[in-house]
Amino acid sequence: MWVDAHIHAYHVPGAREEGKLLGIALLCTGEDAETSKKCMEYEYRAVGIHPANWRVAKVEEIVPLLEKAYAVGEIGMDPKYGPLEEQRKVYLEQVALAEEHNLPIVVHSRNAEKEILSTDYDRVYLHWYKGDPKEAVERGWYVGVGPWILYSKKIRKIVEAVPLDLVLTETDGPVRFSGVSARPSWIPRVAEEIARIKGVSVEEVKESVWENFQRFIRGP
Repeated sequence: MWVDAHIHAYHVPGAREEGKLLGIALLCTGEDAETSKKCMEYEYRAVGIHPANWRVAKVEEIVPLLEKAYAVGEIGMDPKYGPLEEQRKVYLEQVALAEEHNLPIVVHSRNAEKEILSTDYDRVYLHWYKGDPKEAVERGWYVGVGPWILYSKKIRKIVEAVPLDLVLTETDGPVRFSGVSARPSWIPRVAEEIARIKGVSVEEVKESVWENFQRFIRGP
């Protein structure tokens, strides 16, 4: 089974059908209460308040959804959206909910890698991670790899440093690359590039990522 471990599927027309047709498991990832509720329609779902929404969204609104969630996310911090100190309160409140419900977290860490790495939690998936992977790897955190691997030397260097058993593939659809919105069908191409960098077969990448995904959502 292929894996798209981070997709805002409610914004990608036909994503669910495409995933079923191509054998791609989708982790539908929420951004607020409304989109998190939409993720309830998918087999795998993460619910959370994206850092872009920390001022207006209320964490308590996602609490009723946690019983049916596989992860808490997309959560995190990003200076683009305001003072990190204020965002941290919302972020840590959601980390606490994840711990209370024994769920992993899907984390947005753009330009806030240092702050995110201080998180006292074990079950972490760093979505679209651009920081130094050393500490994340030492802590056994998962690192998301998406279409940006095809465009960025920095991302390819990060992939070189992350063991295959800590890699998760993602698209972050409907984020656009070269003017085109990412879709689940892009996952095999991402896996091909990971395989090239790692010097392994695409099938090995596919199998490893599926195992990593199952371990991530179900726990060690």
